[in-house]
Amino acid sequence: MSRIFSSIYRVQLAKFCDWKRKAGYKYRHGEYLLGKIDTLAIERNESSIGITEEFVGEWIKKRSNECELYRYQRVVILREFSIYLVTRGLPHLSPGFQKNH
Repeated sequence: MSRIFSSIYRVQLAKFCDWKRKAGYKYRHGEYLLGKIDTLAIERNESSIGITEEFVGEWIKKRSNECELYRYQRVVILREFSIYLVTRGLPHLSPGFQKNH
């Protein structure tokens, strides 16, 4: 079952999940992590599409209860989503995290 996203990115997050599944991935864990991106966007009151340096900075902070592997997975998912956004002509910031518009 697909997650229902609620942030400014809701349409793009859902389409990204569909795209991954059409490529043959089950994408359960990825969808879970995208849900966390969705939650962060809501908490930050993001009001326009475009992943900012501040958003990335908040997302990549190591959390006290996580291992480096999980943090790495979070960074990778944001990078993949960011690349997806740019392929659709939307502003993004991609980890290595140089500005790309």
